[in-house]
Amino acid sequence: MELRAANGSDVEYAKDCLRESGLPVDIDREDLYLLVGRVDGRPVGVCGLEVQGSDALVRSVVIEPEARGEGRGTTMVEALLEHAAEHGIENCYLLTTDEEGFFRALGFERIAREEVPAAIGETREFAEVCPASATPLYRELD
Repeated sequence: MELRAANGSDVEYAKDCLRESGLPVDIDREDLYLLVGRVDGRPVGVCGLEVQGSDALVRSVVIEPEARGEGRGTTMVEALLEHAAEHGIENCYLLTTDEEGFFRALGFERIAREEVPAAIGETREFAEVCPASATPLYRELD
């Protein structure tokens, strides 16, 4: 799988993919790094990182249904975290309603909402979009 930062056409793909998955599509932002995975030149997944100082919120990990089950989500999230570490991010957070096991296998740990830094807790996704029942997870980067 080829991984690259999203360009113009990738952004439209990402918006469509996110919309179909019921996820926020506010991805035309300076503080958001968007990664797209391609197989044979065709996009198969997207994930994003919303940067807040030395912390970041992992956002919107989506793999096309026909491309699931082959480790592509793991590959994409690992690449996203590597990018974050290379750019000075020390801690990554996320919210999930149904993929806690997936993220725990990648080294994330469950935390209480009160443990989330204010800048992350004030993001639109954290404060408004995700339900209060979503599980917050955290991972310190090396």
